[in-house]
Amino acid sequence: MHAPQGSPPPAPDECFAANLAALRSVAPGLAETLAAQAVPPTVQPTRGRDGTPTYLVTQPDGRRNWFGGTSMPTLSAPAILDRSEAGRESTLLPRIGSGMEARLLLERIEPHCAVFVYEPDPLQLALALRLHDLSGALADGRLILLGGPDLAAALLDFFAPHPAYEFPARVVRPPEFSTGQVQTIKAEVESAGRTVAGNQAAKALAVANALRSRIASDRSGPPRVAIVTVDPRPAACEDVRRLAASAEHMGWPAATCAPDHPARCHIVARLETIAHLKADLVLCCNTFGGRVEPFLPEHLRTVTWFGPAARLSAALSEGVPKRGLHLASTPYQAQVLREAGVPAERIDVLEVGVDALAITPLASDDPACAPFAGDVAILCDVADLRAASHVSEESQQRLFESILHAAPSWAETYVPDHAEGILAAAEQRCDRSLKDDRIRAGFIGLIRDVIAPSVLARLAVERLVRQGLNVRVWGDGWSLAQPLAQRHAGPVPPVEDRNRVYHAARAVLCPFFGALTARTVLEVIAAGGSVLCRQSDVPLPERHPQLADVLAAVPSYRRLSELPREIAPLLRAPDSEPDSAAVDARAALRAKVLAEHTLAHRLQVIHARVQAARE
Repeated sequence: MHAPQGSPPPAPDECFAANLAALRSVAPGLAETLAAQAVPPTVQPTRGRDGTPTYLVTQPDGRRNWFGGTSMPTLSAPAILDRSEAGRESTLLPRIGSGMEARLLLERIEPHCAVFVYEPDPLQLALALRLHDLSGALADGRLILLGGPDLAAALLDFFAPHPAYEFPARVVRPPEFSTGQVQTIKAEVESAGRTVAGNQAAKALAVANALRSRIASDRSGPPRVAIVTVDPRPAACEDVRRLAASAEHMGWPAATCAPDHPARCHIVARLETIAHLKADLVLCCNTFGGRVEPFLPEHLRTVTWFGPAARLSAALSEGVPKRGLHLASTPYQAQVLREAGVPAERIDVLEVGVDALAITPLASDDPACAPFAGDVAILCDVADLRAASHVSEESQQRLFESILHAAPSWAETYVPDHAEGILAAAEQRCDRSLKDDRIRAGFIGLIRDVIAPSVLARLAVERLVRQGLNVRVWGDGWSLAQPLAQRHAGPVPPVEDRNRVYHAARAVLCPFFGALTARTVLEVIAAGGSVLCRQSDVPLPERHPQLADVLAAVPSYRRLSELPREIAPLLRAPDSEPDSAAVDARAALRAKVLAEHTLAHRLQVIHARVQAARE
């Protein structure tokens, strides 16, 4: 085997030094072992056939092999990971390979997951760290390097001081491993997993016993609130942090545990957060807290608050706690909880609140708003409307495409109650009928939850663009919505940037009723902006009775053709004379939101209900 033509790249000593520095902060013993590994003369730096830096390694018999068994790491690494479906859970790589596998997996894997890499040969590990800068993930604790002759022992050594990590649920099979080697790895991982699970359970019980031995705190002072979730979505983790900030702003001691990092995923992490704070109230957001309630003493009150985007089916799969108050953010959510068997006397409704610490008025010429400027802003996700992304059978794909083809007519007056009629019309056009009740109900749900919202959003953007307006959209899925992709400004931003969007846009449009519509409306009002909503089958004030006094004042439109007329009054030119009546009305509405519908107000309501339940 011959090396590719061209001069080889120099040994990346800077890369190795950065990796070692990061590794010393988390695993100093392994770092020193790797630092002692000199590159032998049999290892020749070169470039692979894909142009990436790698090595050619000369074997004792004179043969030369590519480092990690691949001449094209950028092609082989994705194939290895795709076969293992790696990326959704903490994952173990039983060998370092070319190093590209770990690097790519870190890019794919979700923030709450860790990548564990076991490599018994320190030279192989040292060589990989000369090729790939993994220092950030090493220092952050998302990449865990394991060495030594025994995989099970290496896993146990890591988890002994890190019980709050989740054990790797997936193992990537290296292509060079035989069936026997795979079985050996599997047995070692399963053995270590059983031991780690037992140790974690013992740790959780020890923390629980310490909590039970503590005397209930004095109720006369401010509550000490631990805010936790097991929902790993970035928006859910942000909600937890914003609630804690509002609590602390009121002088309430607060601590959070959200799975935004591998060390905050296991129940041990949540229990330790509660114990360290000496909490007297545990607020579980969007979920029941990952089965935390059985570990808590009777005097430590728990409240669950489901946000508008909560995944109730996932939460209910945890099992419903035997005590505690469960708050839904809409009457519909409360109904779902009751139908799932949650006792009605433990269910109540508490609508969303606005984060008044982050949503604040900004100066019109604030340079931070400039990147978000536009006439109309829309913040919502849309679906991939290719039929094959949602249905597999050819007959159902034809129905899907027929529904899309007819969208300009049914979207004009659409409300969710029309979904069944839209399907019936498509069946007639296609001469196809869904006779199975379950399949039919699923397709109607697909129209209501996926097709219609995405169609309404796309058609609204098209209509406004034809009016010559600069429309900018934030959310997932828009990059596939040709030719509207050029309007896409990125995913729905975190709250601080949403505040800038509300100030930079002349108006904000909610083109369909979605889970986050009420939150968006409250935020725009609190920012002092203008917002327009499309009506649904049930008016917004009826969907959100606790917000009725605010939502009733928000302008809306019923038909798509009415959109240009209804949004025009909101698009006042920056240099025009302001309408004093409209300005006063907007200021009064904002004052009402800030007085009654902030996160701080919602926390005060939760605390009052807990206090009342104790008496």
